[in-house]
Amino acid sequence: MVSLFLVFVVSFIAFSISAVSGGGAGLVLIPILGQVLNSTHIPVAITIGTATSSLSRIIIFYKNIKWFMVKWIVLASIPGIALGAFLLSYLDPALLKLALSLFLISNLFMIFKKSANDDYVDTLPNWILAIVGLSVGLISSLLGAVGVLFNRIYFRYNLNNEEVIATRAANEIVIHIMKICMYTWLGILTSKAVQVGGLVALAAVSSTLLVKLFIDNIPKKVFIKLGYTVMVISGLFMFSDATGDINMAHSPDLKGELLADGGKLKLLWDGQLYYLNMKVSKGLEFSKPIALSELTHYTRYKVSRMCRPSESVSVNKIYTFNKPKYEVFCTNWIKPELFKLFSKIVEI
Repeated sequence: MVSLFLVFVVSFIAFSISAVSGGGAGLVLIPILGQVLNSTHIPVAITIGTATSSLSRIIIFYKNIKWFMVKWIVLASIPGIALGAFLLSYLDPALLKLALSLFLISNLFMIFKKSANDDYVDTLPNWILAIVGLSVGLISSLLGAVGVLFNRIYFRYNLNNEEVIATRAANEIVIHIMKICMYTWLGILTSKAVQVGGLVALAAVSSTLLVKLFIDNIPKKVFIKLGYTVMVISGLFMFSDATGDINMAHSPDLKGELLADGGKLKLLWDGQLYYLNMKVSKGLEFSKPIALSELTHYTRYKVSRMCRPSESVSVNKIYTFNKPKYEVFCTNWIKPELFKLFSKIVEI
């Protein structure tokens, strides 16, 4: 069991690194907070900590805030926050973390890319900031942190170290306050989440005071490279955490099989098999088992006529780029010694 002292130490280190790399503390903290809180309360604790961190950075770096970016991102984030809070009870956070982790890891090449002056501009279309704001609100509401996910947009605006820290903090403080209100309304702001969040907040403020002493001395190119490095590291942390959660919740099993004219992938997910076929003659096909009750009355009648009364029937639905097809399996269950399994693919 992870101790609260360890949570404080890791939070202090994470927020210190976050300040000199443009963010990422929340994403790094997700795995360790998962040891003391359930997945629903992790966003609450991270939000309390990051809100306090943002407030302390606004106070210290106030003169460096780029308010035109704050206006567009904050306004566009409001519907994203509401949508994310609504979806929190319906979406699987592990699958979302897996997708975001792959995006973060994909920034590996940016660490080694030589930066050019044309990579950075003073302004971009406002609709880009609006999309960023909507995405920030949605993802932050679902996971509790967006961290370095949108670092690239700050780098594209050619902001210096202090401006990145200050503008991100100003963008996030309003979002975090709204999320705390939303979590309270949804009834997931528990005493345990507040306790852990308060500990993260204390670590965040301590790290901000420390980083203020040397942030001016970090070259901008180093600052940007650190930002991309933390994106990749955060992605690796998140990928490990997401795959662990997926294994525990869904017990997946993926197997491949080579066929005469292509290949087949079999995925066992929540006890149900899914197939992905790639055939030279037919192209890409995805299929999954369906219950007979999902078919129309007329379709069930047609399927039942394909097998004898002594045989059981199962159906796979095949999704292609054209009209869906059905694969009908007939299994002899009365005389096991005469067991046979064959399939017929039909368009119904």
